[in-house]
This record gives sequence, C-alpha cells and structure tokens, in this order.
Amino acid sequence: MSDLGLVPVPVPVPVPAPVSAPASGPRSPDELDAAELAALTDEQVVDELATWAGRVAAGQARLLAYVGELDRREAWAAVGVLSCAHWLSWRLGMGLPAAYERVRAARALRELPETAAAFGAGRLSFSQVRAITRVAGPGDEQVYLSIARHTSGGQLERLARGVRRARRSTQDAADPELAAHRLRTRIRYEDDGTLMISARLPAEHGALVLAALEAARAEIDHQHRTEIAAEPKPAAGDFSAEENYPQDADAVSGQAPRATRRRAAAAGAGLPGPAAGAATRRRPPHPGAAGRPGRPAVGAGPGCTTASCYHPRPSRRWSARRWAASQGSAGCGRSPCST
Repeated sequence: MSDLGLVPVPVPVPVPAPVSAPASGPRSPDELDAAELAALTDEQVVDELATWAGRVAAGQARLLAYVGELDRREAWAAVGVLSCAHWLSWRLGMGLPAAYERVRAARALRELPETAAAFGAGRLSFSQVRAITRVAGPGDEQVYLSIARHTSGGQLERLARGVRRARRSTQDAADPELAAHRLRTRIRYEDDGTLMISARLPAEHGALVLAALEAARAEIDHQHRTEIAAEPKPAAGDFSAEENYPQDADAVSGQAPRATRRRAAAAGAGLPGPAAGAATRRRPPHPGAAGRPGRPAVGAGPGCTTASCYHPRPSRRWSARRWAASQGSAGCGRSPCST
C-alpha cells in the first residue's frame, strides 16, 4: 500500500456495550447480608459492634468539625435561614433540637482540644462528648476526660447534671435577680386548645401550688356533680321524657333510635302503646314462654299488644311474632308482628 502512496486508515473496532449493573448496585465490602450476620459468633458480634461504634464516633467528630467551621464562617447564611441549626435541619434533615445540640458541642470543642482529639480517635461517644462540653472548661478538661474513661455514658450525664445544678445554686445565691428569673412560670396553649404550665419553684412554694390545684379540681368536680343532680328526672315509664324525643314519626325519622321510632310510629297510627302503669322499662315475662328464661314477653291477651314486639333485639321481636302466630292471631298490627 505504501508503493501506491495510500495512507492506511484505521478500521474502527466495535466496542461491546457496557453491562448494566443490577438495580441494587455493587455490593460494598462492608455490607453484610442476613446469612453472614447469623454465621458470626457472639465474640465476633461484640468485636464488630465495638469497632463500628468507634468508626461512628470518629465520623461524628469529623461532622462536628465541619459544623464548627461552617458556624465560624457563617457560611450557612442564606435567605430564610435563621441560624446554623436551621441550616443543618434544612440541608441534613436533622431535627432542630439535635441540630442545636451539635452546634453547641461544635462551639465548645473549639476550646477543648483534648476532648476533640479523643472524640476523633473514636475513644469517646457523642453522648460522652455532649456531657463533657456542658461542664468542662480549658482548666478542668483533663479531669472529665479521666472520669469518662471509667464511667458509662449514663453515669457521665448524671454527673454533668449534678455539676450544673450545683453551679446554678451558687449563681442563684450570688445573683437573686437571676434566681427570680429562673423561677418564673411559663404558660403556653397547645394546638388542641389545652393549656401547658411549666414552672420551677422552691419545694415550699411547690407544695402550695399543688394544694391550690387539688382544691380547684375538687371544686370543679363538686360543681359537675351538682349540675347533674339538678337535671330533671323523667317520670317512671315515661319513654318520651326519658329519651327526650318527640312522638311524631316524621320528626324522629333519622334522629331517634330504631325502637323509639317504632314507638312514635305506633302512637301516630293510633295503635296500643306500652302497658300502662309500668314501673320500669323492663319487659314482663312472655306468657307463651313461661318458664323459659331469656325470652321476651308481651301483655296478656290474644295478640302482641305491648312494646316487646318492637324490642331493639331482633330475636325478641321474632319470639313475640311466633307467639302471636301460635295463638291464631294476625298480630297487633305493628311491623314486626303483622302478617
């Protein structure tokens, strides 16, 4: 080809299409499935748990370092963002209480280099760092680090609460105005209309407040019982007064219970109502089912002439209808008994 003065042209070689990865993506070397996790021994589980806890702590230390730098530079400032904690809640999906706590810890770690170093090495958890940053200062940082090495996270948090409480008592004794400010009562209304009261009081004042609350509750209960006792009582056997429904069938349609609607309809049609002189609403025994407990009953006579044929229980209405049929009667005319 060179004798003819032709320049060789490279022939394109077809490249195979890349093989698409599965939807789940490539598996991470640190990923475990259920079978591998179940195959671990107890000692291996404990070791892996401690190892990963240190890794998580180191990652949280790096996160707090970035949070502190973001806060120092005020790089979080943007339209609608109120603080660094709001930015963390917006961009990282943190709740506001958690975001505020991380910003506070990040600011405190700037003055506690040894705590920050131990946190970054995974020797302290975030709970321990959170407790230390609440009470430690540059002068006593090493003391709390030494305590953290020999206590659990819960014990260290209780110690920090006790130290803060002791310091607050000392400050209150030195500054009465500050103490009065801390003892103020806070009141707020919830979305459902309930009232929430939060107060910090001395023990003797708290006893007086509790006694006043108990007296107020007793007075409210007494007024409620008095109002109930003052309500008019319905006469015996007076169904309309007891249930407070009108006796017009059209008026009670769709409002009163089913049994009440049947009584109102029977009264409007001129049909016989409940047995007169009944002392209570309890039905008398069924004459056709004497000696059979649990059966409904109607008054004496050739047909069903009392309220039991419109009893709310279908089984009792059906028993009254069967009894009327056994007496050779066409029924009393009400819907359960009519044939």
